[in-house]
This record gives sequence, C-alpha cells and structure tokens, in this order.
Amino acid sequence: GNADEGWTRLLLEDFGFEYTTIMDEDIIEDNLNELIDVLILPSDETPFLVDVSKAESGRAKMLLQWFGDTVPEKYKSGFGEEGINKIVDFVNSGGKLVALHKSCDFAINAFNYNITNLADGLNDRTYSTHGSTLWVNIDPSHKVALGMPEETTVYNYDSPILHINERFRAEKYQVFMRYKNENLLKSGRLVGEELLVEEPAGILVKQGKGEVVLFGVPVQFRSQMHGTFKMLFNCLV
Repeated sequence: GNADEGWTRLLLEDFGFEYTTIMDEDIIEDNLNELIDVLILPSDETPFLVDVSKAESGRAKMLLQWFGDTVPEKYKSGFGEEGINKIVDFVNSGGKLVALHKSCDFAINAFNYNITNLADGLNDRTYSTHGSTLWVNIDPSHKVALGMPEETTVYNYDSPILHINERFRAEKYQVFMRYKNENLLKSGRLVGEELLVEEPAGILVKQGKGEVVLFGVPVQFRSQMHGTFKMLFNCLV
C-alpha cells in the first residue's frame, strides 16, 4: 500500500539490481540477516510502517478517518513493535538499513539517535518546498557519495530537516550531504530557508555491526531523480 515502494522497485529494475520484496510478515517471522544484506524503507510516516490503526494525530490519523473503511485489510498492516525490534536486531547483527525521506523519522526513533527533525509539526507558512530543487554540498570521498560532484541539486518535497544534537560523540554521525549555507533555491518554492542552511541531508550512522543510512531527501523520487540515484546505488554494493 505504499507508492514510494513501487517507484523504488521500478528504479531497481530499470538499472538491473536484483531485490527481494520484504513484507510485514517477513520482518516479524524471519531472520532478516538470512534473507537480505540491505533493507530499504520506502518513504512513509512511522504510523503507516508500524501500525496505522494506532495513529493518534497527523496525516496518518486523517487518512485513516477518511479512507479507513475503503482500504483492504492487507494494505493496512504494519510490522508493529515486534517488527521494530527485528529491524534493530538486523542492523546490529551486520545488516544495512536505508531510510528514504519520511522514513528517517522511524529510523531515528527506532535507534534512539540524537537527531531532531526540525520540520516536525511546522505548517506551510513556516516551512514549505512542495517539490523544489535545492543546492547541497556533497563529500565525494564518503562511500555513499562516491562518484558524485561536490555540489549538486536535490529534490525536496517538504522533506525532513535533520538536525544533529550530539555533542560528545558527534563522530558517529557521518554527514555526506549537507544543504549549502546560502541561496539554497534552484527552482520552485522555498519557505523557511533559514531552517535548512548547513543542515545534513544525508547521514550514515555506524550501528552495532551494521549501518543506518538516512536520506533526508527522496534521492530516487518516482524513479526520476537521475542526478542522485548514485547515492542509493552506492548503498547496495
């Protein structure tokens, strides 16, 4: 029941990557480390991933109220608290989790990272991009960004604003992509530029024996963002 999942599969198919579709029951019932090396979480809000029936506020609650009776049960499932624990175990045991766009919130909370999404709860008078291209600086020496230019544009659709709060072990958060310090807008609309300047748009965190990659922007949006596909592909090799 997730459109971003379908678009991501299309991208992998177009570029010849083999993949396994992981369903909620696979996360709950199986040992993920025996099935896969990398788990890609498509962009979605945490309630949709975990258990939409328990959504207390926000878009998930609104959509449940509007469309809940019309959506087949098989598309309203979630992996629940048990699934969260299984994903954490998967990474700590050596797996890699790639969180795309809105799914960053899930990963941050699941692993208790000292990162805040500054966009959380903001209205469109305070922060809005709604499908704009913005300038970022990239560290092409980082393994996630190999082959990328030092400066490029990314697609931003009211994307998370990832702010690292850690002061004592900040080195655990490897920033490979960061918004520029001024004149961010390439095209479209930008309300709240001051919230984005110099904030990370891509972070890798070493976690146990594995890794978590947070893409704060949809680098594979609808299989159209050719300029940023490479960073996702680098996570798969």
